[in-house]
Amino acid sequence: MVIDYNNALKSYRNKPIISRKFLDEYSKLLTNLKTVFSGGKITPCCRYSTVAYHVERMKNFIIEYGGIRAVEKLAEYEKYSSIGDFQSCKQLETRIIEELELFKNCWLSMLS
Repeated sequence: MVIDYNNALKSYRNKPIISRKFLDEYSKLLTNLKTVFSGGKITPCCRYSTVAYHVERMKNFIIEYGGIRAVEKLAEYEKYSSIGDFQSCKQLETRIIEELELFKNCWLSMLS
């Protein structure tokens, strides 16, 4: 996990580093991402167009909080999805979820 502390912490001067809003938004985005990754009965074309929306939203959220490695994985997923390499996308899904969990744990560790 790599966090760009210089950029991520600029807006947190004299405020708590992590807020309830962060946790709520992160939880909502992660739940949505896990749901679309699991896919179920959705056909691949529809599935990946829906996933692209949720990947982009999570990527924008992570950029705001400085999770460089998570952003790299999400961008890599977007690249493979855009060229139709669904096998590579499927392989990245687990690594993305793991990286997002590390990102969350890193932010939570700053509370102590």
